Amino acid sequence: MKTLLFATLLVLASCEKPQESAFSSRENASTGTDIPSSWNPSVFPLKINISDSFNNSEDQAIRDMANAWSDSIDNNVQFMDANYYTQEKNSSLSGYEDSLIGVYKLEQWPSTLPATALAVTQIIGIRKSGYIEITHADILVNYQNYSFTTDNTWGYDLQTIILHEMGHLLGLYHDNSSISESVMYPTISRYSDNRAPREADIKKIEEKYSIDRSAHNSRYLAGNFETSQVIDDDSDKVHEEKVVIQFEIMADGSEEHFIKVLE
Repeated sequence: MKTLLFATLLVLASCEKPQESAFSSRENASTGTDIPSSWNPSVFPLKINISDSFNNSEDQAIRDMANAWSDSIDNNVQFMDANYYTQEKNSSLSGYEDSLIGVYKLEQWPSTLPATALAVTQIIGIRKSGYIEITHADILVNYQNYSFTTDNTWGYDLQTIILHEMGHLLGLYHDNSSISESVMYPTISRYSDNRAPREADIKKIEEKYSIDRSAHNSRYLAGNFETSQVIDDDSDKVHEEKVVIQFEIMADGSEEHFIKVLE
């Protein structure tokens, strides 16, 4: 059975309560723990399809941030190949579950998502014993309610937003150390400018995918740390279940984290 995660960036604003759905409802939800999540390294590089609605500077910014994650580990692994393109979607959140990993520029924000969200990374995976194997992901950017910039003019820095969201796409959770120590810090303001993974982020991505930068001529070590901890024994396996995990980052620095098991 599949598992669905939401990694969401929010800014504080007044708005009507969004219409709830199976994807956004918090009914029967509880505070969640950071279940380890990762791709099977054999799928790298991920083909990232950029919406043709982005202009040239936005398109370049997205491709630069995809490369930044690989650059941070000396290109031992090419995580993403962001040289593919797709058209915008006009569908519900479930409509993004297709064969394309996409970055979308939404001029019409889904009513099932909070209007206060800057961007949402929607991840689909399979919950196994102790970890989640990611099988699909999309990044949705809220251009209906917010302005984004690539050249430090007025608006939220698109590179910072995309780098953070691509961290979620690769399976990283929030890091509460400080904004200067991690691009996964759970607060992003108009004054945030984080365009390269920091040392804390690099360490976590290396641990997640067992990357050894000192191992010459070796892209990455066999397996990853989540899967290596799983005992391949039917008696030890949990019943696979579909869950929704949603992270919310507010402009005032607060953070909420919910997990819901879907029937």
